[in-house]
Amino acid sequence: MESFVGWPDDIAAHYRASGLWEGLTIGEMFERTARRSPDKLALVQGEQRLTYSELLARSRDRAARLAGLGLRPGDLVLMQLPNTIEFVVSYLAVNMIGVIPVMALRAHRQAEVRHFLRASGATVYLIPDVVGGFDFRVMAREMQAEFPELKHVLVAGEPAPGQLALASLPDAPASCEWASAGRRIDDASIGRYHVAFEADPAHTRRLRAQRTPVRRRSGLHQPYGVHGHPAAGS
Repeated sequence: MESFVGWPDDIAAHYRASGLWEGLTIGEMFERTARRSPDKLALVQGEQRLTYSELLARSRDRAARLAGLGLRPGDLVLMQLPNTIEFVVSYLAVNMIGVIPVMALRAHRQAEVRHFLRASGATVYLIPDVVGGFDFRVMAREMQAEFPELKHVLVAGEPAPGQLALASLPDAPASCEWASAGRRIDDASIGRYHVAFEADPAHTRRLRAQRTPVRRRSGLHQPYGVHGHPAAGS
């Protein structure tokens, strides 16, 4: 991947040898948890409850529908969703199809969003409708006018004209390579990104002191503790 900054070879080898890097994607890790504890409560939002099996089913469905919009492994999407069930479902879904999320904070406005879109070339933008009195749909329409490559704005809530409701995206066409019976995403099709959990506090402090970037292209640093890395050969 262009501008990707990987881990030093010796540290990567240590993580693999110690079993901290398992060669699993975020989607695969979640699926493993869902298989082990399908009926365990996964998410709570107000009166809403989702078990791990329900979250997995919803994420797989969302992944197939996103792929039906034309997203493919290596594409980038800009995510600016608040801490809700829709955020978790969407984040898992994009990881399942190998799409790279560019994470924006809810407080970011035109200047920051414009930078993220310009730097990443994201073709899809995920937003809420209105939060805290701010209408994200209006800002998204401004971005659509400025960035022709921004093909879709997906809204958690009520979309504006020219935008799509995240919760009711069109069915993936039967010809879509990601869709199959029950919209199950083929495990072999999931984007290959390793997940590493930092277990060495001294190494964590050193990285923070050096401000080591993980992916420059997005214009954002990944949170310390979980980092995405391309698998060998990707």
